[in-house]
Amino acid sequence: MEFKISGITSRLGELCAQRTEFGFQVIAGGTSSTSVFQRPPSTCLPTEPAVCGRDGDKAKILEMVLKEGPGDANFHVIPIVGMGGIGKTTLAQLVYNDETLKELFKPKAWVCVSNDFDVLRISKAILESIDLSPCDLKDLNPVQVRLKQELAGKRFLLVLDDVWSKNYGLWEALKSPFTAGAPGSKIIVKTRSVDVALTIEPVQYYSLQLLSNDDCWLVFVKHAFGSKDIGTQGNLELIREQVVEKCRGLPLAARTLGGLLRSKQRDDEWQDVLNSKIWNLRDESDILLVLRLSYHHLPSHVKRCFSYCVIFPKDYEFEETELIHLWMAEDLIQEQNDDKQMEDVGGEYFWDLLSRSIFQSSNSKSSKFIMHDLINDLAQWLFGETSFRLEDEFGEVKLLKCFERARHCSYTCGRYDGKNKFEIFHQVECLRTSWQ
Repeated sequence: MEFKISGITSRLGELCAQRTEFGFQVIAGGTSSTSVFQRPPSTCLPTEPAVCGRDGDKAKILEMVLKEGPGDANFHVIPIVGMGGIGKTTLAQLVYNDETLKELFKPKAWVCVSNDFDVLRISKAILESIDLSPCDLKDLNPVQVRLKQELAGKRFLLVLDDVWSKNYGLWEALKSPFTAGAPGSKIIVKTRSVDVALTIEPVQYYSLQLLSNDDCWLVFVKHAFGSKDIGTQGNLELIREQVVEKCRGLPLAARTLGGLLRSKQRDDEWQDVLNSKIWNLRDESDILLVLRLSYHHLPSHVKRCFSYCVIFPKDYEFEETELIHLWMAEDLIQEQNDDKQMEDVGGEYFWDLLSRSIFQSSNSKSSKFIMHDLINDLAQWLFGETSFRLEDEFGEVKLLKCFERARHCSYTCGRYDGKNKFEIFHQVECLRTSWQ
């Protein structure tokens, strides 16, 4: 062990020397890899001329906006929670631009918060959204004083889009100017995390659900065909079945697939796209980029536990205790300095993934949980060539190629249907398996 530590120390010394030699500088604010996960900022302007399947959600959010909130606070927060790509921004845009709110809320402001919950930056962005002019103030105090003056005695509507931080202290610092607003003011917060929603507004939040298959198909049709006659496309029922199966109610997936197929003319081109994995779609599709954000924001110890879930087949329903015991068996749960039981720590990991919409409650059984197909695909993408699924279409040659690339660590899952399929596994030096 001492020899290994000495080697690591020596290697770190070499890297430090190379950094000095090549003139590399430490950049404040994080590593360059962070920018890979940045989403383009949203705006209050709707991108969809017509939205499918969200009339009921819009009506419920409008009701919450127009209703007087509990307690004596001048403003109340309405968190909208849901997995990436489910349409939270689209729903917020529908509400923000609704005609019934135009005269009731003045001023209105829309701000994209994103990864860095910088109170000064967000306060300035709110002020600029209200004034529609740049703010040259440099310090937080004058910015918030001016923002408080702008909101004083006015019934305002504010949308904070893409919130990730659950730092209660930062939220307390940001909200101080809002107390000057008139009673009935509202703040709509969009987030993927239940924990963020409960930190900001512990009373209630709105959980946005997946679209129905019919509405998901309508979204796809709108983007794939535009104004073209849908009847000109052959094998329409087969296409519909494939689209519904691939998107599973996620509007971002339907919109992205429709956009990719919009310019395709031949049936074989359509089949190539519909049969592709999300990581093989052109230009690393929006679907994968959006879902990667959810993984990027996980704590490192929870990332390992999520990646382990690649062993589960699609549509696999699992129980909390079942998964926690699997994590424990793989030594994925960190030991604690206090007297917490491993099961309790695993439960915290499980709740973290559930609260971030990575796990979802099963519709068929209340005690079971499931991952959306595209979240499952994300886990496969993260594991790359160290993971594959044993399916009927896997031939021996393809299995051999997989093992050549992932010889030391493979995860497999499938249905047992005879020993011949498994004879090839003797070539693998380290193998983890999961069977249905």
